[in-house]
Amino acid sequence: MKRTDFLNALGNASPICLSNHNKIITLNDIESLNGTHELHYIPNLGGTKADEITQLKTFFIDLDSGKDKNGDYFPLSKVSEYKEQKQKQLEAFPIYPSAVIETRNGLQVYWFIGEPISRDSWQRIENALIAYFNADIKVKSPANQMRLPDTFWVKDKNNPFYCKIISLHKRSYFKKDLDFLDIEKISSIKLNPEKFKKILTSKTFYNYQDLFDHITKEVDLFQYLRDFYDLEAQNINSFKCIAHNDNNPSASVFKSKDGIWLYSCRATSCDFKIGNIIQVVQHLSKLPRHLAIQKICSDLGLEFTEDAEQKRILEDNLKVIKDDIKYSHPKLYSVIYRYIPTLTVLHYLAMDNLVYANNEDEFLFTGSTRYLARMLGRHDKKRTGEDLSFLSLAKMLKKVDIESDTVPGRYRDMVMRLKRENERYINTYSIPAYTLEHLRKCEDFANVIIEKGIRKIEFCYATVANAFGSELADEIFPQAKNTVCKDLDMNLYNVVENLIAQKSYVTEKIIREYYKEHHLLWSKKTYIRQMPIIITKLGLIKIRTNKKLKEQYGIISSGYPIIFIKKETALAN
Repeated sequence: MKRTDFLNALGNASPICLSNHNKIITLNDIESLNGTHELHYIPNLGGTKADEITQLKTFFIDLDSGKDKNGDYFPLSKVSEYKEQKQKQLEAFPIYPSAVIETRNGLQVYWFIGEPISRDSWQRIENALIAYFNADIKVKSPANQMRLPDTFWVKDKNNPFYCKIISLHKRSYFKKDLDFLDIEKISSIKLNPEKFKKILTSKTFYNYQDLFDHITKEVDLFQYLRDFYDLEAQNINSFKCIAHNDNNPSASVFKSKDGIWLYSCRATSCDFKIGNIIQVVQHLSKLPRHLAIQKICSDLGLEFTEDAEQKRILEDNLKVIKDDIKYSHPKLYSVIYRYIPTLTVLHYLAMDNLVYANNEDEFLFTGSTRYLARMLGRHDKKRTGEDLSFLSLAKMLKKVDIESDTVPGRYRDMVMRLKRENERYINTYSIPAYTLEHLRKCEDFANVIIEKGIRKIEFCYATVANAFGSELADEIFPQAKNTVCKDLDMNLYNVVENLIAQKSYVTEKIIREYYKEHHLLWSKKTYIRQMPIIITKLGLIKIRTNKKLKEQYGIISSGYPIIFIKKETALAN
């Protein structure tokens, strides 16, 4: 989610922004100052002082973990515990936040306002929210400055922290939704959830995994069945099963090790033994899975907006692969055309497995290499894994390091669970939108791949590291991250250098014949892995000959063979 999404949802697309709390700047100044200055803004409209505010757009609180007794910021591990505790408190609160921003030391929470509200009403509710959450009491003015999302906290210049939007539900509230808040009665809020049931459950989910986690882990299955399936029971550990005519208590509800609420029946006569809330609803209401999810959402007032934008991007990508790049980006096509079936199937896999998206341009999905190979009708996953790595080098997809700080913790936990329960050959990917700008970058890089003679044969970490450096190799082969590559093979280097000096060009066949003539041990693997770095060090380029080049170098073979020559020579031709 982007800063513009947040500001538009707030209803203040061009707020007053400030640098280091005192200098007023514009949104256009943000990028040049981001990372070097503290950047804030005023959420409400009007001015920089409380009596200048003309339109109240939101309530907000600052949940700050504070400092230790020495006046130092707590370590991030301690702050993370504080954030987790406060997030649980937010989830249990009757009015779900419109937005939550993660800062270095805590969370900044917003409840957007959907109608004009008096200053007195605003202040009463603001004070009540601060009291309930034990938030920073200094942040209570309608003109308070708040951290601008999508910017860096830089109070510690050596350890900046990226302040990001961790939830944006775009829900605005009316005064009647919040009138129950009373600073003197605030402690009773949690005791009356039924009164605010619709407000409590009015959440919008934009991807399946978040929805699944919420309804299976956060929704009390026992209470849900009492509310919507007339379960008459008080003891969660033993009650009469509602899936069959139960004379004796044989059912129970409990939480699994993964935190999922499960319904279980021990009776041999019952044809429903165990399942989560979705499976229970499927069985009791005789519904297919997707309709069972719809029913649960309807019962609880939840909204589920599927990842339509991400799927549209993937569908457009498939059209680009099929219809466009062969003609518009020929070098890219020449590099990837053998692997287009793999890339196509990966897109279909992505459409079925989109479980996390942080904006319309970046989304994550997870898949098994073995499963992908089966979709391609292959028995061996090795070839498919090589295809994916090569496509990643060509920038047509990105392998995501699941341990990266940019991957949400909930998504990371899910992937690690899949790896434990299924197989370790599960990878996480992101596919970019194949815009003209992105394809232009891919075309330029494809040209470099061709020049360096990179092929899928013996394509590995060392090949990429030798050609482009270890940082890119770590991205393409995250499982082999930080691998130490063998030193430059000086025998091969010297042979290539000598042959270039003698002939001004060289081919793999010429090098192989030289090795044979001088009784040297030839290794195809070494040649493939070492040539990229040798090409770079000697300033060579891989090129297909034409009539002029054949005449220039006296090449008498049939056809137009591929040769390595000095880059400046190629440019001159």
